[in-house]
Amino acid sequence: MKIDKNIELHGNYLRLTFMYKKVKCNECLYLENDKKGIKRAKEIRDDVLSDIRRGTFKYEAYFPNSNKVKVFDAKPKSYLLMHLLLEQKEKVLNNNNFAVSTKKDYVRFIDNLLIPTFGKYEVTNFNKKLLISWVEHSNLTAKAIRTAITPLRNTLIDASHDGIIDVNPFEQIDMRRLLSTKRKETSYKIKPFNEDEKNRILESASGEFKNLIKFGFYSGLRTGEMLALKWENVDLQNKKIHVKHTMQDGNLQSTKTKESTRTIYLLEKALESLEEQKKYITDDGFVFHNPNTGKYWPKTDAVRKQWISLLKSTDIEYRNFYQTRHTFASMLITNNENIHKIAKYLGHKDTTMVTKIYGKYIEEGESHGFNPNY
Repeated sequence: MKIDKNIELHGNYLRLTFMYKKVKCNECLYLENDKKGIKRAKEIRDDVLSDIRRGTFKYEAYFPNSNKVKVFDAKPKSYLLMHLLLEQKEKVLNNNNFAVSTKKDYVRFIDNLLIPTFGKYEVTNFNKKLLISWVEHSNLTAKAIRTAITPLRNTLIDASHDGIIDVNPFEQIDMRRLLSTKRKETSYKIKPFNEDEKNRILESASGEFKNLIKFGFYSGLRTGEMLALKWENVDLQNKKIHVKHTMQDGNLQSTKTKESTRTIYLLEKALESLEEQKKYITDDGFVFHNPNTGKYWPKTDAVRKQWISLLKSTDIEYRNFYQTRHTFASMLITNNENIHKIAKYLGHKDTTMVTKIYGKYIEEGESHGFNPNY
């Protein structure tokens, strides 16, 4: 299907068609048929046609893995990082071992950060100096940089294994020391709701949305885990639930880590919210539903919209819905609950994240007596 001049849809990706040395060439661009993909395809098309007109076109520079390279007697001596990153993206998208959310992050980093930043460089000319300079001048946190450059690291590992480059720049850099100069924290602040705020929120909410909020305050589940909860994994008689899935963009997926798949015993108020929710049982098996649609929540965005409206009506300072989880954790900590038990509740591997994130509340808890009546 033709999309634009010299651009057509072939399978799931855009393809560039052009004449070179009286030979018709068709090359897959590994770009999706959306606004961003079409825009990028047009840019590549313009560059290719311009180079052909000027007589400076090098097939291997644009399409290093194409069979046409041999046709035109061009030995692929160098590769643009853009093409290797696109190959890396395709490799990940076709790997069923990756979760959908992981694939989305991978694609996002490649398309929005790595290709615009490094795609123009020939891989043989990409060196540690360029990488160090980018890290030093980046406004991202150390954690964000570490995550964002993972696709680039893997791309260069593959290039090294394939003999395209002799030395991987990552092997010449002490990334831990380099990242130690970057700020460690994001602007996101943990600010749990206090008892008065919780009560005001629950008094202002009603129906299914109230049950969802109350369950969030007293179960500690991640938002996606709450939306994915099904009645088949709820054991009211034994006061426990089995957390097996999370909701990601309308898809029911396995939890992201081994530790996130867990069985937890519920506090009384969490049980109360589930007992109240029983009146809303539907055939789809999901525990919680969007009261505006009567259907299960496919995305957390829909929760956010109703959450914003609710907080405005209560005149409470806005914090995102995920703060219900932080509220649960801080509540247990300040009441001197066992920190290992809290880590299990939250789905963490050990207590490291609990002490790192909630250290302030651990200190406060040491000065309070344990209160079982949360």
